[in-house]
Amino acid sequence: FIGRIHQVDFFRERDRYNLKATKEIIFSKVPLNAIQVLDDIDYCHRRPYTEYYGALREIITSKSNVLELGCGTGFHSSILVELSANVTLLDISEVSLEVCKIKFGSSIDYICADMSATGLPENLFDVIVANGALSYADHNQLVSEINRILKPHGSVIFLDSLNHNLFFISNRLMHFFLRRRSISTLLRVPRTSLILKISKNFENFQLTSYGTYIWLFPILKVISGEQRAVDFLQRLDRKKKFSKYGFKFLLICRNLSKQQNI
Repeated sequence: FIGRIHQVDFFRERDRYNLKATKEIIFSKVPLNAIQVLDDIDYCHRRPYTEYYGALREIITSKSNVLELGCGTGFHSSILVELSANVTLLDISEVSLEVCKIKFGSSIDYICADMSATGLPENLFDVIVANGALSYADHNQLVSEINRILKPHGSVIFLDSLNHNLFFISNRLMHFFLRRRSISTLLRVPRTSLILKISKNFENFQLTSYGTYIWLFPILKVISGEQRAVDFLQRLDRKKKFSKYGFKFLLICRNLSKQQNI
């Protein structure tokens, strides 16, 4: 029964993003560069994206074969192109990929597929990245697929949401009841169990959380102003590098060990 729900939701999400991309397509002739993308993100939410971009710049070189999972319309893909890497963009929405083609041209590869069953050859990529995409796939299949198509000693860089904080869970439930997200994506918002599944096959990893107290921002902004509110909340975040009650996490795993492949 649950499998049937996930199957229906797969096509529902694909159709939803096809419709969204169709609306965007007339505005997509000029891609945003990485600096413009960051400027377009609310200041109070910007830090995780800034550090995600920093990790991309640190790990990816012009010789890297890079796959972005769940690229959507390429909002966070421009930096991969700017790094002159060999880029492949993957998404379930064919219209979203058409938007990417308008933005980035034919110099990169586009794959319309389920990220947990890509159909790509094994040992193909040096780096696999994703930004907010992990709730759109079966987690067990996704981990196996990542380990299959990633080269030995390859890396992953994932920025996504966490699902342990009751405040954030309640907010996502509200979006579900407003029909802004499916039950499958609600159930698959990452938890620490997924982080452990991904990272256990790598020799080393870094894990950072963000926004544990971001729900306080609207109140603090009124009291002290935006800049001071953000600074205060980020100081609280930095007291503990990772908290499962954070809003987002950044996972950087390096040196995949194929001997431990599941």
